[in-house]
Amino acid sequence: MMYRLSQRRAPMTWHGFLIKRIKRIVPLYWLLTTVLIGLMLLLPGLFSGSHLDPVHAMASYLLIPYSDSQDIIRPLLVPGWTLTFEMLFYAIFAALLSLRVERIVPALALVFACYIAAVEWLVPENRVLTWLANPVVFEFVFGCFVARLYLQVRSRPAWLPHLLAAAAILLFSGSILFDVGWMGRTLIWGVPAMLLVAAAALPQRLRAG
Repeated sequence: MMYRLSQRRAPMTWHGFLIKRIKRIVPLYWLLTTVLIGLMLLLPGLFSGSHLDPVHAMASYLLIPYSDSQDIIRPLLVPGWTLTFEMLFYAIFAALLSLRVERIVPALALVFACYIAAVEWLVPENRVLTWLANPVVFEFVFGCFVARLYLQVRSRPAWLPHLLAAAAILLFSGSILFDVGWMGRTLIWGVPAMLLVAAAALPQRLRAG
């Protein structure tokens, strides 16, 4: 996404950007959610312990965080929880499209950092806002950062990819050995994944360039 935006000559509108994202993500998710609801209605015995709540169903279609019958915030189609964060990221990204391309990634990081900090300090008792203040959103920012790095790099020491890969392994190992608290997933998976992708992409960029 960031790569394509950086390569575009014509400016991208926020609504055009969001429409493309929605068309790419929502139809299949809606289809699978509808199939799941149909199965829950026709074969309720397969879903023991689950209750089909119309409000929960509507919230699931709209990717709005909502507690299910087990008081867990998740959509009917459980893997869809990631799409809520994806659409949140796209909404913030679209709001920042008026900025110069090189400023978007720092702005994204700042917005999400401020939001997470504000929720943790001001309204930690609000379940929905706390759920949305998951550091997992930074993994989208990491992807944008790697894309910008890929586009900007023109030369690098031969050992740099090896250093990035080694740092990824070190961070992964350290995160397992030590308590990383509420930033766990981001530190254990997000940062090492970013470093590994950068280590793999940079040599390709230099060969192509």
